[in-house]
Amino acid sequence: MVWSKLRGLLALGCVPFAVFACVMDSTSSGGSSVSAGGGAVGTPTETGPSGDGAPSAHPMNVVIDTNQTMNVKAGLGVGVFVEYDSGGNWNVWWTCDTTVDPTNPACAFDVKVTAQTGAIENVASQSLGTGDTVTQPTTSSLEAITSTTTGNPGFTFSTTPGAEILLDATVGGQHDGAFIFWVQDGVVDDGYQGTPTDPIYMQGSTP
Repeated sequence: MVWSKLRGLLALGCVPFAVFACVMDSTSSGGSSVSAGGGAVGTPTETGPSGDGAPSAHPMNVVIDTNQTMNVKAGLGVGVFVEYDSGGNWNVWWTCDTTVDPTNPACAFDVKVTAQTGAIENVASQSLGTGDTVTQPTTSSLEAITSTTTGNPGFTFSTTPGAEILLDATVGGQHDGAFIFWVQDGVVDDGYQGTPTDPIYMQGSTP
């Protein structure tokens, strides 16, 4: 199956976790030609999966702009979006492409988050469908399994302020960092030219 990636549909907002956020930019990721504005933290040892759907052996580290949001209409492309708000508050959500390609079945997401220090607390699911689940296998990890069509399911949670997380996300059982989005240096995915790794380490720019 070929999933439709988001192209020109992703906008940045200026209000943390707001339903209505003012639009700053409409730069897209997943092959964007926008130049990087500072680069990821550390040097990735690979540019993402080899195309076989396997997880990246050496996850890269990226910094997420604190108190920045992204906005996209559900159903217009496949993506997993990660936002960080000051105080250790995270918002992770995802979308499928069933509106632009009705022939595609629902996207089978398996999204896992593991805090690298401390515990994950204050877990709240959002927009889950029938049969979708969010579980906490350990005090430092979360896992969501959803069958997503035109919704935007996800979860919010909190960690120790400044803690790094590891995000591991699959669609249809396949790892592909091209579907992972964050805001860095005011640009989606920092204008990263290659394919981000999946899994990937993430940390807020300020605690």
